[in-house]
Amino acid sequence: MKYFSKLTAALFIVPVLAFAMAAPVRAASEGQIEGGNIYRVKNVTKNVDFTDPANADACDVLQYKVRIHDPGPGALTDVRVQADLPSAAATSNVSTITVSAINADPSSTTDTATVNLSSSQSISYQNGTTQLLDANGNPLSTLSDGITQGGVGIGNVGVSINEKRFVQFQAQVSCPTPSPTTFNSTQNVTATATASANATCPPSQSGDSVTVSANGSATASANATSNVSQADADQKAHDAAMKAATPSAQANAQANANVKAQASVKCSSAVVTVVTSPPAAKALPNTGPGSVVGLFAGVSAIAGAGHYFVTRRARQ
Repeated sequence: MKYFSKLTAALFIVPVLAFAMAAPVRAASEGQIEGGNIYRVKNVTKNVDFTDPANADACDVLQYKVRIHDPGPGALTDVRVQADLPSAAATSNVSTITVSAINADPSSTTDTATVNLSSSQSISYQNGTTQLLDANGNPLSTLSDGITQGGVGIGNVGVSINEKRFVQFQAQVSCPTPSPTTFNSTQNVTATATASANATCPPSQSGDSVTVSANGSATASANATSNVSQADADQKAHDAAMKAATPSAQANAQANANVKAQASVKCSSAVVTVVTSPPAAKALPNTGPGSVVGLFAGVSAIAGAGHYFVTRRARQ
């Protein structure tokens, strides 16, 4: 009976020893993903180094970076990195990074990186910017654009500090569309027209034929708006006022020429023919390409004359 009891006890001890010997072997094959503040942001536009939280304004370019380090005891296998980057507009954007491996214990590690925005804006990932870096921050490869949509794989990560890896990508703060600027202008334009009149007395009456000229003017005002520039608004208002003043200026010139022609002959029934010249108005300053070309031509002519004069003096 005593022999049977000892045999039974020995049978119970063997599985326990076997489990105790196998357990360390399994643990030695697993790796760990270092936690802590492993996820940070750099404001590329303002050239501010990686920090958490970071500050940004509209249109700024940001760079997110996560550190992947395995303190052991085993290497990490099939490491995957995924970033959650909220797309909603807000004054604070909190991105979450998740690093996982099939043999990690625990299987994944997360951290957050916050960007405080000066106005309510959204942040969006920039295609083609995800990179895998070595322990010294040197690029090893360009990764696919799936880091914010399911994650990207980076392979295995060893235990040595020299096997540390970084994954980084860029994003941009949204740029609000500025409200269109409207330029307003009011222009007063005085148009001047010239008319020539020929007065001829009929054969039955005495008197000579005369040709006279007379002027007429009229003033008009017009308003205009433009989304291009103030100069464009000024020009549009000027053209509209000129168009409105022209008929009156022409009519006044014709009437003045007719009266002047009738008064210049002695007969009472002279035949008067009136011809009106195109009206004129004070033009706006020309600052377009044409004036620049003209200025350049004038400077070139002066320079050419100077060169001719100097050359001629040198030859004498």
